[in-house]
Amino acid sequence: MALFSGTVLTDAGLAFQAKAQTGVKLEFSRVGLGDGLLPDGGSLERLSVLLNERKSIPIQSIEVIGDGTTQLNTVLTNEDLSNGFYIREIGIFANDPDEGEILYSIAYAGEHPDYIPAKGGTTAVEQVINLVTVCSCGECQWKHHPCFALAL
Repeated sequence: MALFSGTVLTDAGLAFQAKAQTGVKLEFSRVGLGDGLLPDGGSLERLSVLLNERKSIPIQSIEVIGDGTTQLNTVLTNEDLSNGFYIREIGIFANDPDEGEILYSIAYAGEHPDYIPAKGGTTAVEQVINLVTVCSCGECQWKHHPCFALAL
């Protein structure tokens, strides 16, 4: 089981959060997964992209929990993976009207990742991922991928 650090706002995320507190709409766009390793002395806050993004997944829903926190819900599958990888980084992306898509926040597992196997093997993966992040602007939105549906 992976051991992820808490979700950290990036510098771009912090700047966008400040804009959101002035009335700019905070719109989450997607979740990215990667297998990159942070170099010694590296800073998660300074990242503008994932270290090595391997998969992008749409946000299925968003819930305001309270106390300035929001939960993003998404589903990870391996049905389109030709190569498995170790999930070391999970990024939340948002659409900044001035900057375009930004890496809003990141969680990092470093040397304690989870492995997602390629499709076609003996293990089919479908995992619900719930990410909690700070959203103190009053109005948060997400972009739902129109071609993705979750069958219950």
